[in-house]
Amino acid sequence: MAEKSTSRAKAQAAFERGREYFDKGDCDRAVREYTAAIRFDPGFAAAWSGRGGAHNAMERHEEAIRDCCEAVRLDPRNADRYFERGMAYADGGRYDEAIRDFDESMRLDSGNIAAVCLFRGDACSARGDYEGAVVDYTKALGLVPGIDMDIDPEDRHAIIVGAFVSRADALSALKRFGEAMDDYTDGGGQARSRQQARPLRPRGHFPRAGGLRPRHSRLHGGARHRPKVRRRLQPPGHRLRLQGPV
Repeated sequence: MAEKSTSRAKAQAAFERGREYFDKGDCDRAVREYTAAIRFDPGFAAAWSGRGGAHNAMERHEEAIRDCCEAVRLDPRNADRYFERGMAYADGGRYDEAIRDFDESMRLDSGNIAAVCLFRGDACSARGDYEGAVVDYTKALGLVPGIDMDIDPEDRHAIIVGAFVSRADALSALKRFGEAMDDYTDGGGQARSRQQARPLRPRGHFPRAGGLRPRHSRLHGGARHRPKVRRRLQPPGHRLRLQGPV
């Protein structure tokens, strides 16, 4: 019993070091620490998910998916596990699977649907389903007033501006230019109201982990060319703390 408790303590310590390295953008060291945590405690789902997130940050998508699948197997009732795997699927171009995981994440944790809808909208746009993307971004905007009041006001603001601008991108792809211009105007007005939307702290080295982004930094030339889904916020269980995986 004492030996098992010692192993768990070592696993937790390694996990915390992994989170610290991840937050600093040192994903190689983060992977090593998460691997140590898994070695001490193979059933530590958060360590598998954390290592998956670090692999994904380095665009090792298949390794990320494998780790995240193990995290889901170990902790199938945790919304974060599905969210992290959804991001790995999305960044690896497997958008249908990503959308299923985002749906399951929202089913398990209804407290952060507005944020997850943004990522689901990105996945819909990436596979060319702009109508679906518009639905998701509209849903995110409608849910923003109900988001937990204890989150950072800047994070709330990022959701609002991101939803307007992303919905405008999707509307442009549908040639609904009048509606798109309205959204660009609304999103730009929201950003100007705070002078400039503050980017959220990146996960690892991702530019896509940041908060808001210039329109074409994510689109790679326009709304029709989205080879990757860009993440703005943390998984739902993090309540937008903008830290490493938990």
